[in-house]
Amino acid sequence: MAQGRARIGLRFPLRTASLVPSSARLVERLATHLVQRFPRAEIVTASAWDLPGVLADRGVHTADVVVSSLPWSAFAGPHGRTLVPKIASLLSESGVYTQFTYAFARWAPPSRHRLAQVRQLFEEVAASRTVYRNLPPALVYSARRPRVPAGHSLSPAVRAESSIAS
Repeated sequence: MAQGRARIGLRFPLRTASLVPSSARLVERLATHLVQRFPRAEIVTASAWDLPGVLADRGVHTADVVVSSLPWSAFAGPHGRTLVPKIASLLSESGVYTQFTYAFARWAPPSRHRLAQVRQLFEEVAASRTVYRNLPPALVYSARRPRVPAGHSLSPAVRAESSIAS
């Protein structure tokens, strides 16, 4: 999460959340790099499931953007099904959830289930072209305008449909 005016081109860096893979070594190296590159940014290393508390600890109730590079296979199981709804409930009305994923995994059941869940929870979902210069090739999903008002939980009907998509 960024604080102040970091040189990353964001209008409201305080209201941006980013989720990265949980490899401790990778996270430590990335955090060190980000602190050096953006000294005015606040870098928080925590579990993606702790995002509501991380925001609340800073007096932030909604995020404008959440960027995730977590593999969608990490969203499997009972806890995995709750992450996308949690993200949707933390976004502002015009919020955007951006998810990076590998192209080869696009057709795997975990990816299909998460994409169905994202489509249920957001009014607009767009996929980028596959970026073949990335190894392995990847694409980006951008989900806009969450159907869940910020700070609210899912309605029982959406919750049921969302868990079916899992």
